[in-house]
Amino acid sequence: GGTAHAAATTSVAGFLSAADKTKLDSLSTLPNKYLVSEISTSTTAVAGTCYVISANLTLTLIADPAVGDEVAFADLSGLTTVIIGNNGKKIMNWEEAMTLDVPYAKGILVYTGTNFGWVRV
Repeated sequence: GGTAHAAATTSVAGFLSAADKTKLDSLSTLPNKYLVSEISTSTTAVAGTCYVISANLTLTLIADPAVGDEVAFADLSGLTTVIIGNNGKKIMNWEEAMTLDVPYAKGILVYTGTNFGWVRV
């Protein structure tokens, strides 16, 4: 008990060193990794967005992506016909669209450049 065993808060370090508390406090200001967009109609993707898919549709990737751009998806439609449109870029080194032929597929696509295009990670 007592102040020696106080829990760390935004104003009290508790058992943390001052340096560790500063590191921990800085985590609360980090932005979310992705914006989240629930979609039920065909959509053109925006970098840094996670698309929650609820219907049979085409999610078309960015036409002019920068290396490192990311698009995440989670197909909650339960269908095996949702399409990720390539918009003229390769997906996994293939020059064609990707069909999510597994129910409830999810993933993150990262644009790696013209050699391989969008790569699923």
